[in-house]
Amino acid sequence: SRKRVIQDLIDGNDVKSIRSQLELPANTGIHKTIASLFYSPDRLNILSSLSDKTRQNFDLLIKKLGV
Repeated sequence: SRKRVIQDLIDGNDVKSIRSQLELPANTGIHKTIASLFYSPDRLNILSSLSDKTRQNFDLLIKKLGV
């Protein structure tokens, strides 16, 4: 089975949007971006703004995991 990394799941434009909404520098690493999102009080609003592409990637992963 192919390993999945977070960079494969989140569309690049969504990563930029998350950084912008969290007021993080543009060069912030993906792991720090995701950790900042996790702890953000605006997490649900930011997640609701993600693209269909990112949502589909996570839906597919969840189906493959059988969760």
